[in-house]
Amino acid sequence: MRFNLAMLPIVLVGLGMAQVVASVPADPQPDAHALVLSLAAIFVGMALALNLVIRLTIVRPIRRMASKAERISTGHFDEPPFDADAHDDLAALGASFNRMRYSLEKALHMIAQESRW
Repeated sequence: MRFNLAMLPIVLVGLGMAQVVASVPADPQPDAHALVLSLAAIFVGMALALNLVIRLTIVRPIRRMASKAERISTGHFDEPPFDADAHDDLAALGASFNRMRYSLEKALHMIAQESRW
């Protein structure tokens, strides 16, 4: 325990006539409040940082892919392929999406050619 001037001396009487002087903080609450507020600020900061990372690395690419899927589903095959910058699961999903898009475009062209005959 650290000693500061805000501590009040208390005299304890033990066995016999010996006296022991102990110190008890006058107001322990300000330290506790400061600790709780500091921890809360750290928690909020970490939550905001985590939210930003998740938004940039997961949510934004999925929204881009959903937008491309919507346009392709209406027949707009001029949409550029999905471009993933990383080498993770979302990039693998993007590559699969691009293969599906090309296969769908090729199948529709084959059906269109067959119907012309």
